[in-house]
Amino acid sequence: MAAADPQSGFRYLNLCSVDAETRPQARMVVLRGADKSARRLEFHTDTLSPKWRELFANPHVTVLSFSAESRLQLRLQGKVELHGPGSGAADAAWDKLPARTRMTYTGGPPGEERVFETIDTAEPADEAEAKARFGVLIFRAWTLDWFQLRQQDNQRALFCYDEAGALSDCRWVNP
Repeated sequence: MAAADPQSGFRYLNLCSVDAETRPQARMVVLRGADKSARRLEFHTDTLSPKWRELFANPHVTVLSFSAESRLQLRLQGKVELHGPGSGAADAAWDKLPARTRMTYTGGPPGEERVFETIDTAEPADEAEAKARFGVLIFRAWTLDWFQLRQQDNQRALFCYDEAGALSDCRWVNP
């Protein structure tokens, strides 16, 4: 499973959203959990990040992944649910994180300018501060664009799901 295997081609995915000026934004995220039958992916984030604000304003996203080993691209479109600090989902996810990962949620807000001289100096991390910024994103796919890259005869298929999560349409399409 990609969420448990750091070497998996599908462990690091692109999460694509739209910012307040309707400009597309894409960033790499780490897959932390997946439920194939529910079409659900889990990501973690800092709630002080621009990404959190973008997704709060517009939760419709695209998730793009590519495995060089299998030469398979998956493009999923759907919606994220935001689970902020203190929520059941955030607390449960936080409790499973190793201490080193928890500390990645300390320091200034993501994207904030830092003085170059302070980059290598580590201040003691405050785990309570980190937990107060920790959020969980639950993505649910409505469509899956499956693309298999081959030496010849690339293949592509589209899968669509209804509101209940059942497959409502699938078809082969030209690559």
